[in-house]
Amino acid sequence: MVYVFDTWRIDPALREARRDGEPVALPRRVFDLVVYLLAQRARAVGRDELVAAVWGRVDVADVQVSQLIARTRRLLGDDAQAQATIRTVAGFGYRWVMPVQELDAAAAAADARAAASIEAAAVAPAGGGAPDVPQAALPTSTVASGAVRPLSAEPTHRAPLTPVAGRPRRAALAGVLAALLLLAVAAALRVADRRVAVRPASEPTADVIAVLPMELDASADAGWVQLGVMDLVAGRLRAAGFAVPPSDSVLVALRALEPAAPGAQKHLAPARVDAQRLNPILGTRRLVRGSAQQLSDRWRVVLEAPDVQGRPHRVEAERADPIAAGSHAADLLLAALGHANAPEPEYAAAPELVIQRSQAAILGGQFDTAQQILDSASPIQQAAGHVQLQLAQIDFYRGRLDAAAQRLDAVLAADPPAELRARALASRGMLLLRRGDCNRAEQSFSAALAVPSAVEATALAGRGLARSCQFAHATAIDDLGLARLRLEAAGDRLGVARVDNYLGVADANRDRLEPALVRFEAALAVYESFGIADAQRAALSGLLDVHVQLLRWSDAERDAERLAALRPHIADDGQRQTLDSDCARVLIGQGRHREAAELLDASGIASAEGAARRYLEAARAELAWRQGHHDVARAAAARALQDWPPRVADARRAAIALLLQRAGGAPAAGSADTADELPSAGRALQRLAAAESAADVDSAEMNYRAALEQADALGVPAVVAAVTQGYATWLLRAGRLDEAAGLSGRIASCSAQDFDCALLRVALFHAWGERDAWAVALAQARLLAGERPIPGAMAQPPLASVRNVMN
Repeated sequence: MVYVFDTWRIDPALREARRDGEPVALPRRVFDLVVYLLAQRARAVGRDELVAAVWGRVDVADVQVSQLIARTRRLLGDDAQAQATIRTVAGFGYRWVMPVQELDAAAAAADARAAASIEAAAVAPAGGGAPDVPQAALPTSTVASGAVRPLSAEPTHRAPLTPVAGRPRRAALAGVLAALLLLAVAAALRVADRRVAVRPASEPTADVIAVLPMELDASADAGWVQLGVMDLVAGRLRAAGFAVPPSDSVLVALRALEPAAPGAQKHLAPARVDAQRLNPILGTRRLVRGSAQQLSDRWRVVLEAPDVQGRPHRVEAERADPIAAGSHAADLLLAALGHANAPEPEYAAAPELVIQRSQAAILGGQFDTAQQILDSASPIQQAAGHVQLQLAQIDFYRGRLDAAAQRLDAVLAADPPAELRARALASRGMLLLRRGDCNRAEQSFSAALAVPSAVEATALAGRGLARSCQFAHATAIDDLGLARLRLEAAGDRLGVARVDNYLGVADANRDRLEPALVRFEAALAVYESFGIADAQRAALSGLLDVHVQLLRWSDAERDAERLAALRPHIADDGQRQTLDSDCARVLIGQGRHREAAELLDASGIASAEGAARRYLEAARAELAWRQGHHDVARAAAARALQDWPPRVADARRAAIALLLQRAGGAPAAGSADTADELPSAGRALQRLAAAESAADVDSAEMNYRAALEQADALGVPAVVAAVTQGYATWLLRAGRLDEAAGLSGRIASCSAQDFDCALLRVALFHAWGERDAWAVALAQARLLAGERPIPGAMAQPPLASVRNVMN
C-alpha cells in the first residue's frame, strides 16, 4: 500500500516520501516510525512495541523516543500542541490520528514514474585587520544563551526561527512561573480546610476521584452551571476527605483528550468521556458524572459514581437553585459512598451563586465573563471580601497587577476570617513573585502558612519558589518537597507536576543540572498529557536553560523548536516580549545576527516593562557587542542592569555586568568580595570581571586563578568554558603559550559545538604554529560561525611551529 495524507505520500516499498509531489529525504527512523504508525493506525501503539519496531531493540531511553516523536511531528508540519498527525496516549504510547487514504501499490508506482519523468524534464543544467588573538568570549553566549546549531548539519539558508518561550531566570524566575501557580491556588481555595493527611507516595491514586462537568439541560443564560456545580461537588467531596484533583486540572485533561479546532468553542460532553483514557492523565481511579436540569420552578442535579469496589451509586436532589441542589446531591453521594457530610465553609452565608458563576467562568478561561458576573452583583455583595479576592485574581490573570494589589490590600485590611485571610496572603505572595520581589513574597506565603487553611500545599510551593529565587536552597527544597507530598496525597497530579517543575528550577539554581533535567522531563510529560501550553513552556524553558549550560546544543535546539510551536498559544504581552528576548538570544548564539536584530526591532521594547524590558535590553546588548558596536552594547547593558536585583549568585546578571565592563562601562561591582564563598556561576563570572579590570598583572593573575578554581569546582561546562576563554586569551596576549595550552583541555570536548571554544582552539594552534591542527580547528570554527567573523590574521596559516623553532 501507498499512504496519502494531507500533502504527503508515503511509499513503504520504495521507501519514498513526497510532499506536494516533491521528494523528501526523511531520516531512516522517522520514516520507519511513520510507516509503522500508519500501518497500525486503527489502534494505539504501546511505547515498547514502537521501540521494538523502529529501533529493533528494547533498551532505548524515553528521551530518545520523545525526541524522535518531536522530530517526526516537526518534519510533518505538526507539533506537540496540535498533535494533528501523531497523538500521545498518556501512560501508554502513541496513535496515528490524521485521516489517511490507501492507494494500490501498482497504480501508485505508475504515478510515481510519471511524476519522476516530469521532474526530470523540468530540471535544467546549473549554469580590515582583526587582532591575532580572539577577544575574550562573552559568557552570555554560553551561560545564558540559546542553542548553537552546527552549520554542517543544516543548509546554509535557514528559515527564521519562531520566537521561543523564555527560560526561568535566576534573577526573576518566580515572575515567569507565578501565573501557573495562581491557577493551582484558584482551584484549591474555594472550600475551607481541604487538607488531606499525607500518605505514602505509592498510595494516592488508590482512592483519587475526579468530578466531571455537569451535563446541562437548561436555558442559555445558565451555562455557568456546567462548571459551577462541578466545582461545588468537587469541593464538597474534597472537604469530606476525598483526594480530588482541582477542577482546572480536569478541564485541561478533557481538552487534551479532544482538542478543539483553533478558535472553536470547546463543547464539554462528560457523558462520552472514556474513563480508561482520562484516568491515566489525572492519576485517578474513579469519575463522578453528573447532570443539572432546569425544571419549571426548580433544579434537579443527578450524580453517579462507583464506590471503591466498583459498585455504581446514583443520587439526585431538587432545590430552588442549582447551587443548593448541587450541594445537597453532593451530600447524598457522600452518604452513599460511606462518608459523613462535608463541613460548611466559613463563608457559607456569602452570595454563593455569584461566586460560583464567576468561578465557572474563570475555570473556562472566560475572564471577561467572570468580571461581568461580579460587576453585576449588588454593592453589598461586591464589598464582600471573597468577591474582592476573586476580582483580584481576575486582575492578576489580565496583567493588571496594581489593581490586584489594591484589592488584596483592602481585603487584608478588613480583618477577614482566617480562611479568607490565608487565601489573600497566598494570592499576594503570587503577585509579588510575578513582580520579582522574592523576599516579600516569601514573607506573604509564610504568613499564609501561619493560618491553618486550604492553601497549605500551594503556599508551601510558592514559598519554596520564592526561597529558590533568593538562593536559599535548603529551605526551598524542604518547602517544595513537603508541598509535593501534600499534592500527591490530595490526588492533584497536575499540582505535583508543577512542583516538579519548581524543583527543577531549584536544582538549576544551585547548579545541580542533571537532577534538574530529570525534574523538568517529569513535569513536561504530565503537562503534555494535559495539553497545557503555558506549563509546557515553563518546563521546556527549564530544559533549554540546562542544556545550554551543559553545552548540549543539539538538545537545546530541540527544546527551542518545541517552544516555538507553543508560542502562538501564549497570549500575555509581557510574556511575548520575554519570548522575543529568548528567541533573539538563540539567534545570537547561532550567529544569526540579522534575524536577531529584526526580531529585537519588532519586539516593542519601548513598551516593555519589568523583567521583559531587562531581558530585551540584555539581548540587544549582547547582539551589539557581538557586532562590534560597543557604544550601543554599553548603553543597552546599563539599561538592563538599572533595576536588575543585585544578587551575587545570579549568573545572568553577572554576565551582563561583565559585558558592560568589556564595552567600556564601569567595572562590575563586588567582584573581589566573593573569594571565600561557595562556588556559583555568578561568583565565577564576577571573579573573571575582576581579573579583566585589574590594575596590575599580579591582581589579574590572582583573580583569573580564583575564577578558574570556582569554575572547576562548580563543573558547569558553560561557566568553565567562559572562564577558560578569558584566562587563556590573557595568557596568549602575554606570550605565555604553554600555560594557555594547558587550559585548552577544559574546552576540547565542547569545541565541536561551541563557536567560542572552537575559536580559542584556532588561536592556540595558530600561536603554536601547528598547521595541521590549526586547519582542522579553523574548519570547525567556520562551521559554527554563522555571521560571526574569524579574526583575519588567525585565518591565515601560521608561519612555523614554535616547537620546531625552539629545536
